[in-house]
Amino acid sequence: MQPSKKPYIILTDDDLDDLLLFQLALKDISKDYTLAYFQNGQLLLDHLRESQDDLPHCLFLDQNMPVKSGLEALREIRKEPRFASLPIAIYSTSNEKANVANTLESGADLYITKPTDIKQLKGLLEQILDIDWQCPATGAFDGLEQNVVLPGMDSLKGLMNQRVAVLA
Repeated sequence: MQPSKKPYIILTDDDLDDLLLFQLALKDISKDYTLAYFQNGQLLLDHLRESQDDLPHCLFLDQNMPVKSGLEALREIRKEPRFASLPIAIYSTSNEKANVANTLESGADLYITKPTDIKQLKGLLEQILDIDWQCPATGAFDGLEQNVVLPGMDSLKGLMNQRVAVLA
């Protein structure tokens, strides 16, 4: 996606309260975005496969959903070469180590434990949406440690994502 284009973001989550909080946070940080919303992983996959549009700037994927879970959708997305560079953030209420490890091993770029505070969510979204995912700079993930786990991390303390480590 060209840097001058309006950010296109997808949230896939079955909880409407989480959608409303996400929308409010996005509206406060950016008036110039497009948000697509899907209630389960199957609807998301159908959209991605049928769409001829640009890929989203970032995909936020809830882990626990009916029909097709976030983990199932993540695994299917990562099998398709067209979506290899699609930045995917798992966006979940769970912070269990097994869940975190499983999603990161399956190809998630970030694992975010859903903040309950809108101020914290706005801060996370601002940083995540500012990242150039095609060429993330060293330090691009600084400040995300509180609610975010990146591939290669043992805990919520800030190590860099594997994509960044290759570039550093």
